[in-house]
Amino acid sequence: MITLLSATVDEILAVCTTVGGDSDGGAVVDPGAQTAVAHGGPAVQGELASAGLRTGDVLAVGTGPDRGRAHGLEAALGLVDDVDRAAVAAKQRPSDARRTLAGRAALRLLVAARVGAPATSAADIVVDRTCLTCGEQHGRPRVDGLSVSTSSAGDRVLVAVADAKVEVGVDVELVPDVLFEGFDDFALHPAERRSLPQGPGMILGRIGSWVEKEAVLKAAGIGLTTPLEDLLVSAAPEDRVVPSSVEMIGAWEWRPVVQTASRQLLGLSVTALPSPEGYRCAIAAREPRRIRSVPVGSLAGEHPTPPPSSTQRAAALASSSRMAAAVAAFRGLAS
Repeated sequence: MITLLSATVDEILAVCTTVGGDSDGGAVVDPGAQTAVAHGGPAVQGELASAGLRTGDVLAVGTGPDRGRAHGLEAALGLVDDVDRAAVAAKQRPSDARRTLAGRAALRLLVAARVGAPATSAADIVVDRTCLTCGEQHGRPRVDGLSVSTSSAGDRVLVAVADAKVEVGVDVELVPDVLFEGFDDFALHPAERRSLPQGPGMILGRIGSWVEKEAVLKAAGIGLTTPLEDLLVSAAPEDRVVPSSVEMIGAWEWRPVVQTASRQLLGLSVTALPSPEGYRCAIAAREPRRIRSVPVGSLAGEHPTPPPSSTQRAAALASSSRMAAAVAAFRGLAS
């Protein structure tokens, strides 16, 4: 089973507020600022200081004195770790920072739901993002015992969690008004250039192909390191995949990669996902499975049911004493 979350940034931050509770210090917003910056209460400031960050680097509201939104950002900061907060702080635009924070928090909350851990333990989950090229923490997310993937665009976040052997990858993209010059030569296989429509629906079809290929590359963990024009997905579904059941995502068709310049992509399959208006979403996997879509509000629960395996839960929860101490300090200040 693949567990999937598709939600808006605001929906995720609202869940974070429910999980994290009210801020102890509220939000101090400069109503005269062109881009309002919310400064978190003492709990958040202490947590950020331990990571060498300034509160104002992260809690950018960008839409005026919105106290509820600032509380959501504070709560989300308490559900992620130092690496996540550093990634958020590196963003130049408030909207990018909010989307990054929501995506990082959503991944942790979905993993917690998957392994049967309380949502409040999200910050304790070890998410390794070590880049295999340079060793820095900006690579593909990894959680021991699981396969995870995230993507975000506009105000949407897409997250998938599955067993490790499934090797899942997801992608979501905004549908643009126009495509960049040379899109077809860069992104489409010769067979796609002949088959995709040129009239109405031209952009939708091409972005649909793009997100499917991005999902395939993310499932393999190689990113845009292989020519997209050499990658072709079958137009016909695989017989070996069991159709979706009623309580899960509606009928879909997994289709295999049939041509590629990279051996790593062989054996992967992909399918389009139901997409909000103005977006296209896709998911790829080494072992196609049924997909269960999780309502975003359910991530705030305590998930009392037993995890799929004790090994997965033990591997997912952090053993780092430094992280545990930081979380304890945060909760102590917030109480």
